[in-house]
Amino acid sequence: MKWQYSGGGQKSEGELQRLVETVIQADDFDKSHFTDYSVKRELKALDEHNTPVGIFSVKDGWKSGSVKIRLPKEDTMYASESHAPEFEVHGIWYRSLISIIKSADEDTTQKHFHNIPFKLFRRASSDTELEDLPSGDSDSERVWADLYTSDALLEEQEKIDALPRNPEDDETVEYVIAPIMGYSDSTHLTSFGTAYLWPFYTWIGALSKYMRAKPSNFAAHHTAYIPKLPQLIQDFYHKTYGTAATLNIMRFCRSELMQKVWDLLLDTEFMHAFKHGILVTCADGIRRRLFPRFLTYSADYPERVALTCIRFLGRCPCPTCLVEKKNIALMGSKRNSAGSRKSRVDDESTQGLIARARSWIFERGYRLTSKMVERILKPLSLLPTRFMGSQACRGSCSQGDVQ
Repeated sequence: MKWQYSGGGQKSEGELQRLVETVIQADDFDKSHFTDYSVKRELKALDEHNTPVGIFSVKDGWKSGSVKIRLPKEDTMYASESHAPEFEVHGIWYRSLISIIKSADEDTTQKHFHNIPFKLFRRASSDTELEDLPSGDSDSERVWADLYTSDALLEEQEKIDALPRNPEDDETVEYVIAPIMGYSDSTHLTSFGTAYLWPFYTWIGALSKYMRAKPSNFAAHHTAYIPKLPQLIQDFYHKTYGTAATLNIMRFCRSELMQKVWDLLLDTEFMHAFKHGILVTCADGIRRRLFPRFLTYSADYPERVALTCIRFLGRCPCPTCLVEKKNIALMGSKRNSAGSRKSRVDDESTQGLIARARSWIFERGYRLTSKMVERILKPLSLLPTRFMGSQACRGSCSQGDVQ
């Protein structure tokens, strides 16, 4: 009690009781341990031992990477694009998409996953069995509720079912899709100043939206943080070419940076899993071969055009279709129905136009806005930037399938 009522006045009755029960009465308490004891020395040793790992812990799967961007200059010609000078952007933090999928399917919340997509119907009469209803019967109504009840996922599952099975898998292994739902949004952190973050999140679409919406379920997985283009690029450009980079060059570099970050995410491991799947023993005890597919990507318009490599409010401003700006007011009418609009697809023709424009820019020294480059890119509102997500999205969604 002398210790309780001496020294500072912040000692509560509960703290005194805890000192007695957890320290003095502990089985391993030994008075000799306090010989020549120094609180300051022990706290310093504790600080040195528990060195902070930072926000991006390696134990949580975070990796630090860098990307290189080729820098063009008008009237400067190179033998090929690979001979142009490179600027390296450091400090890109990201996580493996495959590790996120594995951890999600091995977590206890996996028991709530709907791994097999299906169609959901509402019956007006409870006395009628659904299988007894004829096609198009008015007594049944299709319900569109979650990603796993959508036609897009059902069609993709049919493609997976048609694939030849891996000879190493036994008959009990299920072949299913790991539907990925992406989201990103650049955010200013303060009302004044330049502090900002550009996070990228992923959700697993096999989980109900009602569970994904609960923060307590931790259904959103931090995947990457897209950095800003560092100011040092201007110093590097001036040192290399003897002049500052123009506004068009900086826009080109910003577009390249976002696609290069996606190049880190869509690594060799992901592309192998995209084609051959990954074998995972899920939390419900069932072994499944999971095939990752991007089904949705949610972002605001500036990020949508950056992701799909098209011009901001260009001649064809829509990331999904090729409707011209002058016809936007007609959308929704019979004259401009959804069936009459041509979809925007990242096909060989589109890639060929971009490859030709890049060769003119780097090999012939054409300006980014020269007449020759504009002549082949402007009709489709394209940018001379390669879409890094084309291989992963091809077969499951088009270049413009973002929300």
